[in-house]
Amino acid sequence: MSRRFRLKPAGYAVLGVLVIVIVLCVYAIARAIVGGGKQHGEDLVLPSESPDLSTTPEIVQTTTTPAPVISETPLVVTQAPVTPTPVQYTPPPTKTPDPKATERVPTSSEKKHAKAGELTADGVNLRAGPSTSYDRIGNYDKGATMAVYATDGDFYFVKMDKDGKIGFMSKKFVNVSEDTASDTPKTTVPPDAPDEAINGKVTAKVVALRSGPNKTDKAITELNRGDAVYVYYQVGEFYYVQVATTGKKGFAYASYISAEKSVPTK
Repeated sequence: MSRRFRLKPAGYAVLGVLVIVIVLCVYAIARAIVGGGKQHGEDLVLPSESPDLSTTPEIVQTTTTPAPVISETPLVVTQAPVTPTPVQYTPPPTKTPDPKATERVPTSSEKKHAKAGELTADGVNLRAGPSTSYDRIGNYDKGATMAVYATDGDFYFVKMDKDGKIGFMSKKFVNVSEDTASDTPKTTVPPDAPDEAINGKVTAKVVALRSGPNKTDKAITELNRGDAVYVYYQVGEFYYVQVATTGKKGFAYASYISAEKSVPTK
């Protein structure tokens, strides 16, 4: 039969002391552990300890500073104002009228000593004065003949044989011969018609009498419609003729001469 263990009052006292010692040892060990943790920057909360509710936790408010807003300013190009260039009004030039014809007539001395002239170019103007600024009173082609009365600068004072107009013509287009020109129609008695010649008549207004059977040959004089000629023969497109009133001989364009009968050719 087992024996029951029973403590006496003194045993309870010893047991209580042992419990207290054990608790103190545990407490000391815990404090040592807590103290070591604080030295390393760590807070150790023991399970047996109650949290200190009297301590209000520090609330750290993080203020977020907004990044500065950079306002993009548009690039404004300032253009200097354009100053308009003043336009000066220039009135149109007043046209100066061409000088009118000088009322000049050849003197008796000029008529007496006039020279025979002939144009060397086509489309030459006869003007009212000795300058290209004067009015044009006529236009003539190569071979036209004239009486040259006088010289005035770069122009000759002339009278055209074709129509009797008096004016000024550029010297560079006129060939002046040493022959004396007559201001009045010649009154030479026409020669008798040669036996071998054929009577003819000029049918065009103006026909040049030339030195050869080509239109490029030099013009001797001009024949007018109705002038009587003696036709000798034909060379190509030209007749060899003699002017009935002056006796001058030369070649005239056959189409402008009317012959009384067939003309022999050479």
